[in-house]
Order: sequence, then C-alpha cells, then structure tokens
Amino acid sequence: MLRFIKLFSIIAVLFLSHAAMAGKNTLTAGSVWINQSGSTITFTSVDPTNGQLSGFYINNAKGYSCQGTPYQVTGYTYGTLISWSVNWRNAYQDCQSMTGWTGFYDPSSGTFKTSWNLVFNNKISDGNDVFKPVSLLKTQGLISAR
Repeated sequence: MLRFIKLFSIIAVLFLSHAAMAGKNTLTAGSVWINQSGSTITFTSVDPTNGQLSGFYINNAKGYSCQGTPYQVTGYTYGTLISWSVNWRNAYQDCQSMTGWTGFYDPSSGTFKTSWNLVFNNKISDGNDVFKPVSLLKTQGLISAR
C-alpha cells in the first residue's frame, strides 16, 4: 500500500507540474515572437473557447519580398498545437503568394517549432522556423535595437 501511495504521489506531482507549465506558457494576445530570420509574429487575439487566433506578421527574411510591413495572420491553436496563414497582400504591396505555418509549442525550449509552405507562381517552397518570445530574447540580449 505504501508503494502505491508513493507511486500515486509521484504521478500526481508530475501531472500537476506539467499542468502548471502548460498554463504558464499558453499563447496570449499581445505576445510577440521572432524567428531565426528576424521575422516577427504578433498575436492580437486568441479565443480561449475555440482557439481561433489573429494578428500580424512582419517578414524580415533575406531573399524574400514583402518585407518590413505587417500582413494579416489568421489561424488556430489547440493545446500545444498551432497553425496560421498569411496572404502576402496589404495596402502597400501584393506579392501574390500565401504561406501557412503548422507546429507546436515546445515547453522544454519555450519555443514554437514550425514547418511552413509558401505558395507562389504555381510552385511550393517549404522550410522550418523556430519562434522565440521576444521578451525571452531581450533578457538574453539577442535582439538588436531598431
């Protein structure tokens, strides 16, 4: 019986610590994330009921057009899973393309790990991005002043 109580206690502690971590690291409206190319995504709304999210994306990746201005983001989150898309058309520029990201939140690194597909000129390009919260990057001194 004592072994059962110890085992149950260990499982309860692991479960509660995981639940606390998940609650602490949930995606919130107003959060800003940056990837390895310097592009940023800002989530302006996240519906806790259905997971629908919106925001804007600023592309800063070298070798791609449509840089430096915000483009609308729409998507969903479900637990640690996330997906969003961008239509690369705004009041300033129309790049006649779209990109979709799909990935998950990795609590061990505090990042979103994603794969993306860019569609343009009837072609598909793909890759991977890792997004870190901007506040984490500031505390680590990795963001340069703009």
